[in-house]
This record gives sequence, C-alpha cells and structure tokens, in this order.
Amino acid sequence: MIDYKQILEDQEIIDELRKIDDHSNSSYNHGIRHAKHVVDIMKKLIVLLNIEKPESEYLLIACTLHDIGQVYGSDNHSMKSREFAQKYLKNKVDEQWISKILSSLETHHQRENLDNLPLFNHLVLFADKIDFTCRRLEKGITDAFENHITGVDFKIENNIFKVMITSDKEVTAINFLNDFEYSIKIIDRIQQFASKLKLSYEIFFDDTKLVIK
Repeated sequence: MIDYKQILEDQEIIDELRKIDDHSNSSYNHGIRHAKHVVDIMKKLIVLLNIEKPESEYLLIACTLHDIGQVYGSDNHSMKSREFAQKYLKNKVDEQWISKILSSLETHHQRENLDNLPLFNHLVLFADKIDFTCRRLEKGITDAFENHITGVDFKIENNIFKVMITSDKEVTAINFLNDFEYSIKIIDRIQQFASKLKLSYEIFFDDTKLVIK
C-alpha cells in the first residue's frame, strides 16, 4: 500500500501540482507548497489527538491530494480532486479507506451543514483552512497580512482547544481581528472544529488572547 511520502515523491503528482502553480488564477497557492503545509498541519493534529495508524496515514494522503483537482481550475475542484484520487488510489489503498479519503476530498471546501461530517472529514477541512501563513501566497505579494504570519500550533488544556498564531511582530492581535478579512473564516472554522471535538476554544496571537465578539 502506498503512503503519503511516496505520493509526494511520485512524478505524476509533482507534475500535476506544478501545473496548478503555473496556471493558478488566484494569489493563493494550491500547489506543492500548500499540499506540504497542510500535511504538516495534519501531523500536528494527529499528535494532538493521538490518532494512530492506519487512520493517520490516510489522513495525510487525503491532505496530499485534497486540491489536486485545481489542475482543472478552481470551479468544483473538490469533486475534481475526488475523481482524480479515485483513479489514482485504486489498487494502492484498501477500498474501505479510499471511500473515507474520497469523502473528505469532496467536503474539504464545504462551508455549511458541517455538524454531521465525520471527524476524518473535519480534520482535512480544518487543516486546509488553517493554512494561512506567508507560504500560502505567491511571490510578489508584499503587502498582504499573511506575509506576517509565521506559524500556527495547537494544544488542548482543560477541555479547551487552543490555537496559537505567531507572527513576525509587524502586526498585532488587533490587526488580525480588524484588518485581516480572512480572520472571520478562520475563527469560524476553529469554532466548528472545536465543537466537533466537544471542546471550547481559545485563540492566541503572539501570546495575546483574542476577544471574539
């Protein structure tokens, strides 16, 4: 059975992800850098939630392929990713796990009716959405808020899901809340993910706890 590292080293996948970078009509990267960063975020969540193999491996595979459908354009790319993965993973992954992976790809961009999604799907959706550091942007965009974000980490303490955002200190927590248009979506996803875990949540920006109104 194939693992996520083999997929990331597969020349077919590398070529497809490079095509996405080459023809992207958005300033947001959906290619190799994004795929690898979402994998890194998922690794943190796997450790945090003590997710064991084989599920952890298939979550990483889902992250690797979640945006592969962007090679055909951004419209309906979730279903295109699903269709690509269904063909690519055939005979490479156990059938019972292929269905979980395909379902998570189909829903990774879903915005509504998330309550009934399995945790597997929530994890892929959350890992994708929480990638908003400077590595998410194409080169040359120098004035965007994301260029000041250096990392995101997580921990669970006293039934609280804590998200720690770090920056280069050129921006503040107030900037994050008031000047970063994407912050509303990020906060919404954190809230939804914490709810799925049956936890409350807190968000910190460079050690400053955000006051969410």
